[in-house]
Amino acid sequence: MMIVESITQGQGSGIKDLGIHLAMMPQNEFDWLGVIPADSSKWYFRGTGQVDINSWLTANSQSSISNGRIVTIPDNDSLNFQNWYAFEGSYGVTQLKNKAGLTVIENEDGSVVNEDGRYWVAVSPKVFNPDYPDNGKIWAGYDGLELGTELDIKIMNEKTGEMSYIYAIAGDIKAHTYDNGVVQTGQPYPNSWNARHEGYVDPGYDRSSIEFIRTSDSTNMNQYSIVEIMVKDKRSK
Repeated sequence: MMIVESITQGQGSGIKDLGIHLAMMPQNEFDWLGVIPADSSKWYFRGTGQVDINSWLTANSQSSISNGRIVTIPDNDSLNFQNWYAFEGSYGVTQLKNKAGLTVIENEDGSVVNEDGRYWVAVSPKVFNPDYPDNGKIWAGYDGLELGTELDIKIMNEKTGEMSYIYAIAGDIKAHTYDNGVVQTGQPYPNSWNARHEGYVDPGYDRSSIEFIRTSDSTNMNQYSIVEIMVKDKRSK
């Protein structure tokens, strides 16, 4: 057993510091601090060495995924690394809530997480499946596009070089990422709904590989660049 200085409790609509001291944890949980969600039946796991990027986004000094598959970020465009994030907005949150089998918690700080405290994000087809076909239709549940796939987003502080990890979970698929399948290009997959109804969308400075499902708040995020994405596959082999 060990003594933990404090733990925090999530209330579904926000995280409150309970100021609980001398909480006891098992020996094998030396590296974790728990955050209890509203129903008190599950733990939000947060690694030691938290990095508060802004008021709603927290990273961690350690990865939560062991032996995960690594997705590298295409390096043919320097904007890939600095403009690695985007936001789906309130429409994306509404759509996420309508998807069966997903637990969606909106916190007072604007973050949208699952029952384990992972941030809901949209990622591209080849993050889900490195062999995703170019003629894929971008349909969830097909060709390895499994919503609920857990991710650790490895980022680097541009000033200090410090590496940290954002614990995330996939709740949507970025279709305008043809043909690299990882980074926003503006070009939709040819057989997708997006190709028929939206077509090419000029990405401008958007080279995002991660799209947070929430309203926009990018405070301090441009101080970080993306290094890679670690994936805990749940797709059928």
